[in-house]
Amino acid sequence: MDWQDTTNFTNPEELYKWLCDNKPPEEPVFTHGDIGANFFIDDDGIYLYDLARCGIADKWTDIALCVRDIRDYYPDTGYEQVFFDMLGTRPDYEKINYYILSDEMF
Repeated sequence: MDWQDTTNFTNPEELYKWLCDNKPPEEPVFTHGDIGANFFIDDDGIYLYDLARCGIADKWTDIALCVRDIRDYYPDTGYEQVFFDMLGTRPDYEKINYYILSDEMF
């Protein structure tokens, strides 16, 4: 899917400007970097693999990409809430939406 299919922006420059103007405060942690579908969940927890782009970024960066994949692969199943229950946190949808849009630039 291309950025044109998933956003209301008319061009990449408009999206980039919005991202620059709306960047939320960061909560830096060690992150996977390109988590996408590079995780799996079972009864014992959430597991990651392929750590080639790991580093320091906002903690919601990886969470946002997981949410995007859950929505893509399992729409309307409740898995998104299961994911947050397993993380033991409430979703910050402002940051989740921001980091999903930010990934559109790649």
